[in-house]
Amino acid sequence: MNIYICDDGHREEIKNLAEFFGIHYVTRENNDFAKAGNINNALSNYCKGELFSVLDADMIPKPVYLKNMVGYFKESNVGFVQSPQVFYNPDPFQYNLNLDNKIPNEQDFFMREVQAGRARYNALFHVGTNALFNRNAIDEIGGIPTGSITEDMATGMILQARGYKSIFVNEVLAVGLSAEYYKDFAKQRKRWCRGNIQVSKKWNPLTMKGLSPIQRLLYFSGILYWYSGISKMIYIL
Repeated sequence: MNIYICDDGHREEIKNLAEFFGIHYVTRENNDFAKAGNINNALSNYCKGELFSVLDADMIPKPVYLKNMVGYFKESNVGFVQSPQVFYNPDPFQYNLNLDNKIPNEQDFFMREVQAGRARYNALFHVGTNALFNRNAIDEIGGIPTGSITEDMATGMILQARGYKSIFVNEVLAVGLSAEYYKDFAKQRKRWCRGNIQVSKKWNPLTMKGLSPIQRLLYFSGILYWYSGISKMIYIL
């Protein structure tokens, strides 16, 4: 197993830390295509394995992280295996209401319940982290898609349209850092909204070849969610 830190920040301290722990440090001359470009650079120039995992910088994988996912790739048509994105700190709602031990993180319902339902119809969202991929499948679609800032959603949908299966492992296999302040929360949601709209324009699930009717519906409903504020605003007015 090889571990790669893909650093678009060109930080000397991160390079030194990687060398100290014997981890591969990967950077590039430009930051084209953001996270998708960063991953594609590593895949094209460094990573050679049949499987690869993507973890955000704040995610801490458990010792059983790979063990509990790799077995699903006995089936050659599995494109990726996804575990939920779970957080170890309170989100802004839990923190400000002082209810972190009484109410769940605001992402838990989607990450644990909605994702489990989507997985039944092979419409599982790749959420950008905590996932293990079939390298051949990613190569077949030309690498991680670069036409949206939410490359994760596009990646999963395109793999499913090509006939690959997506598997959901509903276990806490890695934990990360939730947005702590409202401004960070709003910035994150703005990025997700913008990215989903970009995906709908470049890879419209209603017209994408290879998706089943239920897959089209589920992906379209995920995009439509970001327009729900319009109806709420009309209701308020």
